[in-house]
This record gives sequence, structure tokens and C-alpha cells, in this order.
Amino acid sequence: MDKQRNEWVYGYFVQWDDKCFIIEYGKKGIPPQQIEVISKSVGQFTGLLDKNGVEVYEFDVLKWDDSGDTGYVEYSSESTEYMVDEWKTGETRSKGHSLCALGEVEVIGNIYEHPHLLTNNN
Repeated sequence: MDKQRNEWVYGYFVQWDDKCFIIEYGKKGIPPQQIEVISKSVGQFTGLLDKNGVEVYEFDVLKWDDSGDTGYVEYSSESTEYMVDEWKTGETRSKGHSLCALGEVEVIGNIYEHPHLLTNNN
């Protein structure tokens, strides 16, 4: 998330000393820009789309099935895949659902802008 504009930016991640930047993709006629971002807000695109065609990123909050279960996406270096921990009323209900195995999911927010999505029954 852009520290000054408080909005999401997309591009290449670069870290210098204790500062983190995104080099924005060059737009037609506009040279790429270096934007300082909040380091812990940087998330990787998973390569997957939700049921509405929305890109799924690391730290997105997802809903799946008709149960209303929610969880957030996190990369697991142990299993080398994106995993989702299931949440109910603020506590982890079960850990380690493979994102690819969940089937049809819907992005309903992310843990930075919508932390309440992991503390309420949805």
C-alpha cells in the first residue's frame, strides 16, 4: 500500500535498507515510478482468479462454499503453495487448506483494509 496516497499499487518489489518500494508498471507514455510502500502490505499475485474474475493476492480474505467460512491467503514455504486458514468468530478453526483445492472462492477484502472479516461470523 502506498504510504502517501493510501492506495494499492502494482509492480515490481524492491527493498533498499529498511525501505520498501514498488516500481509501478509503465503506463502508456508514462515512465515507471518508484513508490514507497508499507512493507508488510506487499502481497504476491497467486495467479488465480475468484468466481467473479477478481485477482487473488496473498493476504486477501476469501469466502467459499455456502457455509460462509472465511480465511486469508498466505504462502507456505513448507508446502510451496498458497494456503488458507479457516476462521470462525476470531479463532482459527482449521489450518492449511490448499487454495487450489478450495474450488470456487470469492475475494471479500484483505487483512489490512478489512481485518474485521476474520473476527465475525460471515
